[in-house]
Amino acid sequence: MDVTRRTVLGAGLAAVAAGVAGCAASSASGTVIHPEHPPTSPTPTGSTSAATTGAAPTTAGPSAARPLRLVQTPAQERATLASWRSTGDPVLHELRWSGALAEVDAPAAASRADTRTPYGCTLFVAAGDPGRVMVGRNFDWDPNPAAVVRSRTDRGPRSIGMCDLSFVELPTAELPRVGVAAVRRRLLRAHGRVVDGMNQHGLFIGLAADLEARSVARPGTIVVGGVGIVRLVLDHAKDVRGALAMFERHSLEFAGGPGLHYLVADRSGASATIELVNGRLSVRERAAATPWQCLENFQLATTPPAARDEHPRYTRCREQLTASQGRIDADGALRLLDDVRQADTQWSAAYDLTAGTVVVRRLAGRQLHRYSV
Repeated sequence: MDVTRRTVLGAGLAAVAAGVAGCAASSASGTVIHPEHPPTSPTPTGSTSAATTGAAPTTAGPSAARPLRLVQTPAQERATLASWRSTGDPVLHELRWSGALAEVDAPAAASRADTRTPYGCTLFVAAGDPGRVMVGRNFDWDPNPAAVVRSRTDRGPRSIGMCDLSFVELPTAELPRVGVAAVRRRLLRAHGRVVDGMNQHGLFIGLAADLEARSVARPGTIVVGGVGIVRLVLDHAKDVRGALAMFERHSLEFAGGPGLHYLVADRSGASATIELVNGRLSVRERAAATPWQCLENFQLATTPPAARDEHPRYTRCREQLTASQGRIDADGALRLLDDVRQADTQWSAAYDLTAGTVVVRRLAGRQLHRYSV
């Protein structure tokens, strides 16, 4: 089964979702933004529902995920909002966020996660060249504005990540109102809603849909949402080991949406896929003899190697990364991403974990946006 349409990270946003809500509570330390649900959207015509793809149908339900606490001083808020700019054609937006490290907040009142249609993404790491570890990422979803979010925390690492602005209630129809103060403040939530990114230590994390993933709250862990864990890893981990430790300390919630799985990689060449099989973490670290890993929209842990070639995006990545012995540069990563792009690919990003740089291409445009962390 190749997932070619998409479901928003329902409870993925539940943890940014049990909470980044549109209201901000003023405090002595600045403003606390709680992560909230994205606006619901109707099922697009012709999309594949969970029922027709063989996944159990989902219904919106109460969220138990803890929200993220994202604190900024008034001066940091003003600087973040003033940094907003738009560039290129197709347009890519940019935002510079500064504030405190993301922390898990106190439990929030139960909220409801919304459900959308399944989507697909492709991620890979190429680690055959010790002098250049590359990660490629296609984000395939509904057409919405996208932003590069460059974050600087008070006591932690800098990071750069990508955010679909519909997750902060700025879909295309709302974007012209970004000059309105109340609307513009929604941008402050983008820091907690990135779906892939890299920090200054050369650690990458990205997510994709996994319709087989099932999460259970494990004893002794804190429940967060599937998107919230991305920000926690970027703010608190330095390498793959640190990222895995963050997953061990937290249970993920997928209520109201599909499950998710993750690819993490660092500049040493270490990488791992992280999946949830019947609520239990399943970690597959890259073998030394295989200079690449790929993540698509099927569960690696429960799919025998011979059956993985039924998934064409995975197969193309395997063939090309094996042929190149995992040695590619940013241009090569973008060519491979172009080979596996879908009609709804919203952005392609090539992360050089060694150099701390990323090249982003919006939609099928030719313009390349280059950044360093």
